[in-house]
Amino acid sequence: MIPFTDSALTLALAAILVGFGNGLGSGINMTLGADLSAAERRGEFIGVWRVMGDTGAFGGPMIIGALIETLSLAASFTFLGFIGLAGMLIMALLVKETLPQDGRTAVMSKY
Repeated sequence: MIPFTDSALTLALAAILVGFGNGLGSGINMTLGADLSAAERRGEFIGVWRVMGDTGAFGGPMIIGALIETLSLAASFTFLGFIGLAGMLIMALLVKETLPQDGRTAVMSKY
Protein backbone atom coordinates (compact mmCIF):
# COMPACT_ATOMS: atom_id res chain seq x y z
CA MET A 1 0.00 0.00 0.00
CA ILE A 2 2.99 2.31 0.48
CA PRO A 3 3.42 3.08 -3.24
CA PHE A 4 -0.14 4.37 -3.34
CA THR A 5 0.34 6.92 -0.53
CA ASP A 6 1.13 10.58 -1.15
CA SER A 7 1.09 12.17 2.32
CA ALA A 8 1.81 11.38 5.95
CA LEU A 9 -1.90 10.88 6.57
CA THR A 10 -2.37 8.30 3.82
CA LEU A 11 0.82 6.53 4.94
CA ALA A 12 -0.53 6.39 8.51
CA LEU A 13 -3.88 5.06 7.26
CA ALA A 14 -2.11 2.42 5.18
CA ALA A 15 -0.03 1.38 8.22
CA ILE A 16 -3.17 1.12 10.36
CA LEU A 17 -4.92 -1.01 7.75
CA VAL A 18 -1.91 -3.30 7.30
CA GLY A 19 -1.52 -3.66 11.09
CA PHE A 20 -5.20 -4.50 11.46
CA GLY A 21 -4.95 -7.15 8.73
CA ASN A 22 -1.80 -8.58 10.29
CA GLY A 23 -3.49 -8.92 13.66
CA LEU A 24 -6.53 -10.62 12.16
CA GLY A 25 -4.38 -12.96 10.10
CA SER A 26 -2.22 -14.01 13.06
CA GLY A 27 -5.24 -14.58 15.28
CA ILE A 28 -7.09 -16.58 12.66
CA ASN A 29 -4.00 -18.65 11.89
CA MET A 30 -3.40 -19.62 15.53
CA THR A 31 -7.10 -20.26 16.22
CA LEU A 32 -7.34 -22.50 13.17
CA GLY A 33 -4.22 -24.39 14.28
CA ALA A 34 -5.66 -24.94 17.76
CA ASP A 35 -8.98 -26.09 16.32
CA LEU A 36 -7.37 -28.56 13.93
CA SER A 37 -4.92 -30.07 16.42
CA ALA A 38 -5.54 -33.40 18.11
CA ALA A 39 -6.16 -33.03 21.84
CA GLU A 40 -3.50 -35.55 22.87
CA ARG A 41 -0.69 -33.99 20.77
CA ARG A 42 -1.75 -30.33 20.71
CA GLY A 43 1.61 -28.91 21.83
CA GLU A 44 3.60 -30.63 19.12
CA PHE A 45 1.04 -29.72 16.45
CA ILE A 46 0.96 -26.04 17.46
CA GLY A 47 4.77 -26.01 17.52
CA VAL A 48 5.03 -27.27 13.95
CA TRP A 49 2.14 -24.99 12.92
CA ARG A 50 4.07 -22.01 14.32
CA VAL A 51 7.32 -23.02 12.61
CA MET A 52 5.51 -23.18 9.26
CA GLY A 53 3.92 -19.76 9.85
CA ASP A 54 7.21 -18.25 11.00
CA THR A 55 8.96 -19.68 7.93
CA GLY A 56 6.49 -17.80 5.77
CA ALA A 57 7.05 -14.63 7.78
CA PHE A 58 10.82 -15.06 7.36
CA GLY A 59 10.63 -15.86 3.64
CA GLY A 60 8.16 -13.11 2.77
CA PRO A 61 10.67 -10.24 2.84
CA MET A 62 13.08 -12.23 0.68
CA ILE A 63 10.33 -12.87 -1.87
CA ILE A 64 9.41 -9.18 -1.82
CA GLY A 65 13.06 -8.27 -2.35
CA ALA A 66 13.34 -10.61 -5.33
CA LEU A 67 10.13 -9.22 -6.83
CA ILE A 68 11.27 -5.64 -6.35
CA GLU A 69 14.54 -6.50 -8.06
CA THR A 70 12.75 -7.96 -11.09
CA LEU A 71 9.65 -5.69 -11.14
CA SER A 72 9.04 -2.20 -9.77
CA LEU A 73 8.15 -1.50 -6.14
CA ALA A 74 4.50 -0.76 -6.95
CA ALA A 75 4.18 -3.79 -9.25
CA SER A 76 5.65 -6.17 -6.67
CA PHE A 77 3.32 -4.94 -3.91
CA THR A 78 0.34 -5.15 -6.25
CA PHE A 79 1.35 -8.71 -7.18
CA LEU A 80 1.60 -9.65 -3.50
CA GLY A 81 -1.79 -8.06 -2.87
CA PHE A 82 -3.28 -10.42 -5.43
CA ILE A 83 -1.49 -13.33 -3.74
CA GLY A 84 -3.14 -12.25 -0.48
CA LEU A 85 -6.55 -12.14 -2.15
CA ALA A 86 -5.95 -15.63 -3.54
CA GLY A 87 -5.11 -16.84 -0.03
CA MET A 88 -8.30 -15.29 1.28
CA LEU A 89 -10.32 -17.09 -1.40
CA ILE A 90 -8.63 -20.39 -0.60
CA MET A 91 -9.46 -19.95 3.10
CA ALA A 92 -13.06 -18.97 2.36
CA LEU A 93 -13.73 -21.78 -0.11
CA LEU A 94 -11.64 -24.72 1.09
CA VAL A 95 -11.26 -24.45 4.89
CA LYS A 96 -14.23 -25.99 6.65
CA GLU A 97 -15.88 -24.61 9.81
CA THR A 98 -14.31 -26.10 12.95
CA LEU A 99 -17.24 -25.33 15.29
CA PRO A 100 -19.48 -28.39 15.81
CA GLN A 101 -22.76 -28.27 13.87
CA ASP A 102 -24.91 -28.22 16.99
CA GLY A 103 -23.38 -24.90 18.07
CA ARG A 104 -21.56 -26.24 21.13
CA THR A 105 -18.10 -24.95 21.93
CA ALA A 106 -15.39 -27.47 21.16
CA VAL A 107 -14.14 -29.17 24.32
CA MET A 108 -10.48 -28.53 25.02
CA SER A 109 -8.28 -31.20 26.58
CA LYS A 110 -6.45 -30.84 29.89
CA TYR A 111 -3.26 -29.67 28.13
